[in-house]
Amino acid sequence: SVIDVSTDTVTGAPIPVFHIPLGITVNPVTHRVYVSSFLDDRLTVIDGTTNGIVDVLITPGAASGVGVNPATNMVYVSNVVQGTLSVIDGTTDTFVTTFPVGSAPEGIAVDHNTNRIYVANSASGSVSVVDGSINAVIAEPFVEPGTFSVVVNPTTSRVYIANSLSIAVLDSSPGSPTENQLLHPALQGHGPGLAPLGIDINLDIPNPVRDPSADGLDNTGAIKECAYIAHHPHLSKFAIGGIIRPAFVISGTGGGGQGVPPTFGLNLFASTQGALPDNIRQQVLKQDPTKPISPSLDNSFDYPLIIDGGGYLLAGYANTIQTKTETTGVPAEIKLNLPATGLTHLALYTNLRGDAREVDKSDTSIIYDKGQKLQITDPHGYFAPGAVKFDLSTQGSKNKIVYTITFAKPMEKSDLIFRAWNDRHATADVKILNALKVESSSQYTPNKSVLLTDSINTSQVLNANQEGINPPDLMPTIKDWGGFSSNPISDSQLLSSMGIEGQHIPSWVMKTSKWIVDGEVSEQEFVNALTYLAENGMIK
Repeated sequence: SVIDVSTDTVTGAPIPVFHIPLGITVNPVTHRVYVSSFLDDRLTVIDGTTNGIVDVLITPGAASGVGVNPATNMVYVSNVVQGTLSVIDGTTDTFVTTFPVGSAPEGIAVDHNTNRIYVANSASGSVSVVDGSINAVIAEPFVEPGTFSVVVNPTTSRVYIANSLSIAVLDSSPGSPTENQLLHPALQGHGPGLAPLGIDINLDIPNPVRDPSADGLDNTGAIKECAYIAHHPHLSKFAIGGIIRPAFVISGTGGGGQGVPPTFGLNLFASTQGALPDNIRQQVLKQDPTKPISPSLDNSFDYPLIIDGGGYLLAGYANTIQTKTETTGVPAEIKLNLPATGLTHLALYTNLRGDAREVDKSDTSIIYDKGQKLQITDPHGYFAPGAVKFDLSTQGSKNKIVYTITFAKPMEKSDLIFRAWNDRHATADVKILNALKVESSSQYTPNKSVLLTDSINTSQVLNANQEGINPPDLMPTIKDWGGFSSNPISDSQLLSSMGIEGQHIPSWVMKTSKWIVDGEVSEQEFVNALTYLAENGMIK
């Protein structure tokens, strides 16, 4: 939405972008607006003078934060899943490079005076300092777990980092003895809550006047805490010289924030002494993501992942485990212990290996969306008909998830990727490399007559015998909706073009748009599928 700040009113119609837009920034020189969409891995480029979409870029994975340097016209996008930062030339809307930063990068701040970019890494609890002239990380100071948001004051050369426990301050002065070092938390104990998604500075408010007579002194007479007439006490290290702004604007409410965000790995807990049993903590801290994790049969600890009774200590985003071999016809049990409040979405992606190891490469998935039927995409027929079960039990912020899956045919060694988010759009992904393979049993013959009463199977939907409406020239509309053009349209616009009532199409359906574009599924079959979903209450 576009708001006229002179009247504080919304102007014009909302601009359609992709699912879960998390980041937005504006280049005041070119009047271009950049919006990152987490779920669909897209960066939408908008002309701020016309509010029209001029380009849509596909990002490497789970686009989150976005920043721009108006002096160089370079745009920066953080990719949460990959742990990378992408650099885009704002003149040509083309990617310049993508390189690693910290784990689960979120917020981005750009100092146009120094051409430095600051990236808040939520999982590793650090801030990556990037030199924009060489596109490389030159420092990465640790702040604390849950570092989500960052903002820079180019006038005072200070960077402010918001996390769940404090707002920390970083010296960004080039050549300073304390360059890229933390100057202590500025608001210790007054953090904005878990997963603070935004922080900003009002540069138009002057610094308050300092009253030296009210300073706090130590036993040597040195100032340890200064005071302002405006009653904004801060540590003198920050305040002397007038470098602290008195006003922060922080999204979320104090102590509430994003509730408890989904957390698959144990890195955040391991960074705090006493949060985990010491033997577990040491294993997590020393874990090498490239070395296979052995299963544990110790049931005294709630392992993040349990496959057929064997528990695995997941540390960060990428984990390698000893491959579990499943057999056709024998139910496999996959359990997750997932901390999160308000869990609304959980997806399991598989059939991933070799060069195809990201979510967008998976064509086989099981997706839970709260309030909807379980959504199963299984074009290869790996799952036995009617033999995929999903159970979720919640107590407070603890979620116990159980998948029971009977495989109908062999599958080569495959990764598993889980993706979750809660009702406040806090998100998390975890990748299990070489997780499982399925071997054939000569004694098993799948019963194909079993009806899929507990879920909706994609292959079943696409073959639904419905008399759908097939408007002329449907392919351009599907391409617009599926992200294959620079003119994206919303779910409701696609449905309206087909004569189907509704506002929201389940997110997993968008993956099938590639099948239509590639000619693997006909336009009529696609219309039939949407009609079927609408009649079964899955289109809202």
